[in-house]
Amino acid sequence: MIMKQFYKAILPFIMFVLILPAESRPAFYCQGIGNVGSAGLINETEKLLVRKMYPNPVKDNFTVEFSVPSKGNLSVKIYDILGNIILKKEIFISNKGINRITFNFAELHSGIYILKAVKGSETVSVRFKKE
Repeated sequence: MIMKQFYKAILPFIMFVLILPAESRPAFYCQGIGNVGSAGLINETEKLLVRKMYPNPVKDNFTVEFSVPSKGNLSVKIYDILGNIILKKEIFISNKGINRITFNFAELHSGIYILKAVKGSETVSVRFKKE
């Protein structure tokens, strides 16, 4: 009964902004899961957070799941370990709550990298390894 209520509550809120086949994906794409906090199943935060990142270490595609407090622009930069900017993107987030961004790092050299995301006055950084 609880699982049935769970699915009934969450399924109407799941929304994918953009889904592309693997062979035609750009260097990044964004999927919004939508606002599921109103169902009480996932608590939205008032802060920018990285909820998940996978796989780490990365071979080709790297997915970062953000919790964002509001719609709007999200600035994402990828730095190498020396502080050089490798990738810089401005992404419009159309869904408050949980959003996924997937990067294609197939052409990236092996090493340690830092992903930095900025939304308004909030900043979050995560470190990942490229094999």
